[in-house]
Amino acid sequence: MPEGETEETCKEHVKAMKKEMTRTTNRNVAMVKDLMEITHAYRREQFMKDTVPISKFLEDYPALKTAFEVSEYLRLFSNPNNDT
Repeated sequence: MPEGETEETCKEHVKAMKKEMTRTTNRNVAMVKDLMEITHAYRREQFMKDTVPISKFLEDYPALKTAFEVSEYLRLFSNPNNDT
């Protein structure tokens, strides 16, 4: 995880992302992208160690359903030794 981030702070970031993604207008895309970046290592660890159905994962991270995050799928499954 990025320096200064913990499991708890990542959970708070996820909560903030989910709240922002429920907005239908004036969504703060920059904030969502930043939070997706910050939580990348947490998200990857969660996906790799837990058996989570894709539908649940997308429910937890709705930004992954958007066009601007399609590349996140590729990054999530890229080189497993590279967390950046």
